[in-house]
Amino acid sequence: INLYKNILENLQRDAREPYQFMELLNHSIKEIVSTIPECAGAVFLVGRNRRQFVLATSIGLTSNETNRLEYYPYGENDISQAVESGEPVLAGSFAFTDENGDFKTTRFKSTLALPLISGMDKIGGIVLFSTIERIFEQSDIRSLAPVGEWLAEKIKSARATRELGSLRKEKEEQAALFNESISRIENASAAFNSADLLNNLCSNLKGFAQSESVHLAAVINGSLEFLGGSEPMPNPGEEYAEALENTIVRGKPAVVNQNSENEMGNSVTDISTLVFPLGGTKANHAIILRRQSEPFILENFQLKVLSIFSRLALLALNKSESEKLEMTHRLGFDKVVNLL
Repeated sequence: INLYKNILENLQRDAREPYQFMELLNHSIKEIVSTIPECAGAVFLVGRNRRQFVLATSIGLTSNETNRLEYYPYGENDISQAVESGEPVLAGSFAFTDENGDFKTTRFKSTLALPLISGMDKIGGIVLFSTIERIFEQSDIRSLAPVGEWLAEKIKSARATRELGSLRKEKEEQAALFNESISRIENASAAFNSADLLNNLCSNLKGFAQSESVHLAAVINGSLEFLGGSEPMPNPGEEYAEALENTIVRGKPAVVNQNSENEMGNSVTDISTLVFPLGGTKANHAIILRRQSEPFILENFQLKVLSIFSRLALLALNKSESEKLEMTHRLGFDKVVNLL
C-alpha cells in the first residue's frame, strides 16, 4: 500500500497543470508503473462500437507489442471482464492477438486489469503487465482503485469539455453561415432591380458552399442551355453535358463528379457539380454550383438556403421572360405603328 499512497495525490496535483487529454493519460500510466519493478502498463479506451479497445497510451512495451495492442478485441479476455463487471481482475499470463485475431502468449506472466468506469459509462481500463509471476495482489487493487475512479472522472470530464467546445464551434459556424446566407439572399433580392438579373443572381450565390462558379441551366428541346452565370461557362464536353441533362430532368438535387486517376492509380475528383433543380413551372431548369478537387457535401441548412435561391431564380426567370415578351410586343407594336 505504501508503494501507491502518493500516486493519487501526485496525479491530482499534476492535473492542475494545463495537460491535454492524452498527456494526462500518458502521465498517469507512467506514475503508476514507476512504483512497480519490471512492470509495463497501458490505458485502453472502449471503442464507440464496443467491439474493440483502442490503445490510448502505454509504457514499457516494445514497438511490436504496442502494434499488437493498438486494437484489442472486446470480449472473452481479462480487460473486458474488468470493464463489464466494474471490478478489477487479477490474472496470470497476458495474450496478444495476431493479424488473424488469434491469441498468442507473451513474456508477461502477471496481469492486473483495472476498469475505468464513471456512472453508467464504461470508458476503458488500465492494464498492468509484469514478467514476474503473481506479483500483483489484492492490496494493489485496493490502492489503485481510487486512482482508476479519479482517472475515469477526469476522462469523462475531458470528453464533456471537448464535446462542449465542439458544439460551441458548430454553433458559431452555423451562426456565421446563417448570417452569410441572409446577406446573400438580401443581395440577390436587390439584384432584381439590375439590368443583368440572371448573371447578378448567380454572382451573389458564388462562394456558397465553397463554390467557384454558379450558373442557371435548362434542358430545352432536349438540349442543355446556360441562361446565366457568375462567369462564362467553359465547354462542358459531351459526356459531362449529358450527365447534367439527365440530372436536371430527373428533378432531384444531386452531385455530379468528374473523376480521374492520379499517379498512384487512385480516383480523384477534378470537378464537382451540385445540381439543384428549380421545379415548379421550371421543371427542367436548375441552379448549378461548381468547384474543383473536393465533392460537394451539404448540410440540411445549406439545402434550405438553396431552396430559397431556387425560388428567387424562378422569379428572376419569370421576370426576365416577361421583360423579353414585353420587349417583343413593344417592337411589334412599333412596327405596326410605322406601317400605319
